[in-house]
Amino acid sequence: MCLFQNPRISPHRKTFQLIRECVHETNYLGKERFANTLKQQEGKIPKIRHFLFLHPTSILLIVFLITTIVFLGSSLIVRNFVNILWIRLLFILSFSFIYITIPVFVQIITPKFDMKWEERWGQVFNSYLHKIELTSAQAELSLSEQQKLRFKKAELSLKKAILYYSRTGKPISLFIKLLFGGIFIGCLPDPEFQKALISMSLSVIWDTNLFGAISILILPCVYIPYFAIYDVPITLMEQIVTQIELVGVDF
Repeated sequence: MCLFQNPRISPHRKTFQLIRECVHETNYLGKERFANTLKQQEGKIPKIRHFLFLHPTSILLIVFLITTIVFLGSSLIVRNFVNILWIRLLFILSFSFIYITIPVFVQIITPKFDMKWEERWGQVFNSYLHKIELTSAQAELSLSEQQKLRFKKAELSLKKAILYYSRTGKPISLFIKLLFGGIFIGCLPDPEFQKALISMSLSVIWDTNLFGAISILILPCVYIPYFAIYDVPITLMEQIVTQIELVGVDF
């Protein structure tokens, strides 16, 4: 069985897709109101803040590409013309600080759309309830009974979907934990491996510790899909289940 399955196979994945639609609708309406508020403000700074708010991903991508190009060019120069270990280490630490600081600064000056937890997930939950269909026989019940039935159906569907995602993601989660453990416990404490990382040479890292080099290369390729396919759905659906429990409807 393929670890990353086709999302169209399972009905539990359809439950998450419905939740994702509700989250997108809630965020879209809220961001639209917030953008209109920024647009109505006068002055150059509000216009810049409005532009940053409308295109945060594009701006961060441009910043990331520029800093990456500068880092690769600088590291190539340092690697070819500087053989002093402490200068290489200082370069890595300094540029790592800059590499992190610039995106953080852009994030700080970008206006943040924010909703209270109760407001956001309350709207998502209400939207999800409206999307749950009832059979013709159930539709003949009173409004209060229909509401209770929707609550019960929503909670049951979500809990089943959470269990499904947790169960199917366990093999990949275990593999990721093994990689993390191998890197942080078995590789990084090794002084030779630390020197190989400082050299910024893939061939040196590969020759020093084959497992560490493979783990560093494989880990992002495994963790990013796992986070998107399993962690995100579980987190979103757990928020809705929490909202149902806070409402405290007596089933």
